[in-house]
Amino acid sequence: MVLESEGRAAITKKAAPKPQRRLHFDRPFLICVQKREPNATPFFLMWVDNAELMKPYGAGD
Repeated sequence: MVLESEGRAAITKKAAPKPQRRLHFDRPFLICVQKREPNATPFFLMWVDNAELMKPYGAGD
């Protein structure tokens, strides 16, 4: 089973375009969200180890 993710960001004409990233998840993983400050405490953690969550959106409907 494979979970893929893609992210995009809006840019202005002044900003240099960044290369697109493609992430490929084929085993359990941890999502950690925190502020971009030194020693910031995460405010969201999620361990993804559930086969249902790793299915492509709309699969099996």
